[in-house]
Amino acid sequence: MDDPSHDGLCDIRHETLVDDFEGETREVLNFLGLGWDPAVWDFPRRARARARTPSDEQLAGGLSREGMGQWRRYRNAMAPVLPLLRPWVEYYGYPVD
Repeated sequence: MDDPSHDGLCDIRHETLVDDFEGETREVLNFLGLGWDPAVWDFPRRARARARTPSDEQLAGGLSREGMGQWRRYRNAMAPVLPLLRPWVEYYGYPVD
């Protein structure tokens, strides 16, 4: 497995974003050379205002832990590729279950 870390990439985890939205968002903005703007907290309202796609509707609900682990519903269908994904799951520190 190749090491996926490269200069010029900013990795964030959904779980960390949910747990520490402002801290993670500040890191991403800093990585991009942008300053903090409190308006980033307002993404659910802006998504509701435009709501043209299913992902807009998901964003309008704000961040939550609700979708985490939903891949498990498709475990049987994913069985052939799970061994290929395992090194990446381990690399990123997710539980292998």
